[in-house]
Amino acid sequence: MKTFDRETAEKIKLAVFDLDGTLLNEEAGLSDYTKEIINRAMDCGMEIVIASGRAYHTLPDEVVNIKGIKYAISSNGAVIYDNETKERIKSCTLTPESIESLFVIMENYDLPIEVFVDGEAHAEKDYAENAMKYGVPKRGAEYVKATRVPEEDIWSYIRSNINDIDSFDIICHSPEIRDEIADKVRAEVTEIYLTSSVPHLVEISYKDAGKASGLKYLSELLGVEREEIIAFGNADNDIDMLEFAGISVAVANASEGLIRTADIIADTNYNDGVAKVMSELLKYKV
Repeated sequence: MKTFDRETAEKIKLAVFDLDGTLLNEEAGLSDYTKEIINRAMDCGMEIVIASGRAYHTLPDEVVNIKGIKYAISSNGAVIYDNETKERIKSCTLTPESIESLFVIMENYDLPIEVFVDGEAHAEKDYAENAMKYGVPKRGAEYVKATRVPEEDIWSYIRSNINDIDSFDIICHSPEIRDEIADKVRAEVTEIYLTSSVPHLVEISYKDAGKASGLKYLSELLGVEREEIIAFGNADNDIDMLEFAGISVAVANASEGLIRTADIIADTNYNDGVAKVMSELLKYKV
């Protein structure tokens, strides 16, 4: 693993962490070592930011309750929350026109969908309660069941909230279907940001979303330059964020696209990869 020289380490003021597959371990939690390193970083004056594809109110309490973490980028950058007051400080919702175009595309597919509204995740009832039958791994299915608000008619729910959709996710049963739908969406739907954090999802937000967009907003709010940011991720939805940051770190279990983007390849998420890199950085912090 590449280590830091003093000059590089001393200028870093902000660390931004993706959660699933990056900061969180295989139990979707934080090790004691990772918690210790996060608190040490904040004691040294560093700003710690969360950046997740999750809706804000589905973020793990173990993370959002860490005292000193002030900001959370959620819904793939569509929404930023003040983590202390729980207020939305920036958001961008999909246009009704984009939603209508997605309706037309999805009429040709028998696939479940979910939407994020006001920090909550809403999904078709059958998917929310039985995600494994749609190809979601067991741990992911448990997470879906615990965090999704089940809707008997998700399309009616969307129409009733068409001006308030932060993110629109399509659950695909194979990477091939995911790629086919993603291509259709890119070709037929305007004003969108499209990404994928896991092989079974197409994740769609407004064109001004993206983790990099959220990070840029916070860096300007906090008066932090790009060169003063270190970013950590594991999936394709982290690529733009890592490209924006001065130092980019991919955990060893990251997607091929993210590995190619990163300056540093850390250990895996289940071996405290993030904490190990941060520990090296903190050797030069007072």
